[in-house]
Amino acid sequence: MKKRPLAPSLFAFLLAVVAAPPALAATASVLFSRGTTWPDDTLRTATIYRVRPTTGVVVQLTPQVDNIYYFGGSWSPNGTTIVYEKAKRATSDRSQLFTVDRNGGSVHRITSGVGLKQYATWGPGARIAYVDVIGDQSCLSTVRGDGTRNRTLWCTTHEMDPPQWSSDGKSLFVQVDWFGSGLEPPFYSRAYRVNASTGTRTLLTAQTLDEARYFTFSPDGTEGIYYDLTDSITPMMRVDFATDVMTSLGDGYLPRYSKDGTHIAFSREDLGSAPEYPLYSSLYVMNADGSGVTEVTHEHVDGVDYWAADWSDSGTRVLASRNGDLRIIDVLTGTQTLLPSGGAGPGSWYQP
Repeated sequence: MKKRPLAPSLFAFLLAVVAAPPALAATASVLFSRGTTWPDDTLRTATIYRVRPTTGVVVQLTPQVDNIYYFGGSWSPNGTTIVYEKAKRATSDRSQLFTVDRNGGSVHRITSGVGLKQYATWGPGARIAYVDVIGDQSCLSTVRGDGTRNRTLWCTTHEMDPPQWSSDGKSLFVQVDWFGSGLEPPFYSRAYRVNASTGTRTLLTAQTLDEARYFTFSPDGTEGIYYDLTDSITPMMRVDFATDVMTSLGDGYLPRYSKDGTHIAFSREDLGSAPEYPLYSSLYVMNADGSGVTEVTHEHVDGVDYWAADWSDSGTRVLASRNGDLRIIDVLTGTQTLLPSGGAGPGSWYQP
């Protein structure tokens, strides 16, 4: 079965014509999570924090309690509230969604019932989209930030990816996938646009692949990319929903679209020099059509791995991880603003 991460990256010559980006806003903040493990390597705690890049001040948003896990984290549109998933080791088949204000107070539970409430993401308005997993069913659902109007839009017996909102808040983009039968079963993928009010689905692409792949949508929902989490040998494949044609974007993994959809950050594994040929991964950026590939990091040290989590609104910086340590990287100069260690993902960076 394809496993999901918990919470789980051009164009120097292109950006040269762009005005220098403004300083990081004083109220900008990044959500991140940290986990601890028991001696047998099972998860002990998972805690959510936020940090202001300009000051480095860290605020703990959820408690650190053995065998209780706080996952995800998505900003409300005004940056005052965060929605997250709370799970317990003792009841691993169920979880609930909660909100908390940006200072770690005023906690409110906004879902109820059985099942796992996963991948909560705040839309442009008051609604939060999430995937409700009950038994072998995955249901695309929405709820308001105050816990009202909790409704199911669509259910399937296939595994459902984290949903993505359209910019106008009227639609959700989601991909479902499953394996066929046989000794070497095919991998089936279906990407949809779902009306956030009626649940009406529009099929965007239907693909049959030789192996399991992850998928990410462009911000406008007109295309997407199939990719691996760590394999740089298998090329990233871009699919244009208008033509249903797939084209290779070259070797790489963990692609992240910029907020305007014009650029992609991704990781690529490389071999160092003889005789050891050390393995490392660097952060690259390129145009959305695959042109203008440019390396942003030039460390080239055995065991050092970079990957992108999120983009700045201006498209000039990338929130990235270097071996578990977060940093904000200017894609024009390569300058890095160091942040605490932890994990982050799309939507982690609030920028007023």
